[in-house]
Amino acid sequence: MFLILGESGNLSRAIQKVLSNSETMVLNRAEITSWIEEDGVDAISNFISNLRELPEGVFNAAGIIDPAKSTLDLNRVNFQLPRNLLEATNHLEIPLYTFGSIMERDETCRVSNNYLYSKRKFKSYIDSLGKAKKGFHLHFLVHTWYGVEKIPEHMFLGQIVKSLIEKKTFSMSSGTQMREYHHIEDDIKVVLDLVKNKHYGVREINHGTPIELRNLAIAIYSHFDCMQLLSIDASINQDDESRTSFYQGAVINSKYHFRDQKAGVVQYIKELMQ
Repeated sequence: MFLILGESGNLSRAIQKVLSNSETMVLNRAEITSWIEEDGVDAISNFISNLRELPEGVFNAAGIIDPAKSTLDLNRVNFQLPRNLLEATNHLEIPLYTFGSIMERDETCRVSNNYLYSKRKFKSYIDSLGKAKKGFHLHFLVHTWYGVEKIPEHMFLGQIVKSLIEKKTFSMSSGTQMREYHHIEDDIKVVLDLVKNKHYGVREINHGTPIELRNLAIAIYSHFDCMQLLSIDASINQDDESRTSFYQGAVINSKYHFRDQKAGVVQYIKELMQ
């Protein structure tokens, strides 16, 4: 049995689609409120210790991804919770699986906001730990997901979908920032394979074909014959965004299949628009 934190988020739902109900116990936000506090380690340890059977592992699928949320909430959910989980699961000798952003990797990418600050804080914390304190912990660094049940409106694709639905212009910068877009179901297959084979440490999930955001936007608006709604301002260059250098030397997960991101994203948006 696996314990999954977070009931209704996209990551939790994607994991639940693959694992059967008999294989999981899913906890909602109300059930883990005390786990987020500074002294939440004892609450976590007591809960898990009192289960009928100890879980095979704990998936932390709880998180806040909106950088507009308060710094306090971002820090509590994205740093304090996984930190407490790591200490508790390490003591109980239970594997812990956490998820972070590829932007945590290093300082090559200078993108920064309150969300990334909270995520990098946890990554820095685990990097500072000795081997004994890391326990059976696997931390995934993931790229941007599509194929999710609820598309975040503040993100790039969410804004494009809104533009297409409302028939309103979508204005963007030069769009030379590069991203890898991954269908969430493809990544979950990788995650569960690495879990099954007892990998630990920090693992990136890369397919190795980053795309400029402007090219992705053009592919989407062209497909829907709505290029008049796309406004790209080449004079606005986001200097703090990732470009080719960020992806150089990335470890490619060639063992796994990842669907074509242009075709995949377009198909996903078609489904959303139906």
